[in-house]
Amino acid sequence: MWAMKRELSIRLDATEKQSEYFSERLQIARDYIETQHKTIEEMRDTMKRNENALSKLSRTVQHANESDAEFRKEYEKLKSNRETLDFLNTRVPDDVARLLNGVAQTPAANDNPR
Repeated sequence: MWAMKRELSIRLDATEKQSEYFSERLQIARDYIETQHKTIEEMRDTMKRNENALSKLSRTVQHANESDAEFRKEYEKLKSNRETLDFLNTRVPDDVARLLNGVAQTPAANDNPR
């Protein structure tokens, strides 16, 4: 009887150790699954933000394309407009040309050494 009791005690200890081991493994799996769920939710949020950004970008590009088409249409009209061509063929005054070319001083100012 003592031997049987001893055998049952040994088996009980082994079963408790296995139970602890499987409980630990189960908790590790639960933690891993929870982490995966959080990651999936973060990815869904990121995907939603990306979709919104791409939608906005698409609308912006469409607007830019429409603006460009309108600009090109108007530009083509101006290229053949006699009044516009006459204006563009007029001489730009020297002071204005220097300003547009990034030279701020007039020739008279350049002649005066400091």
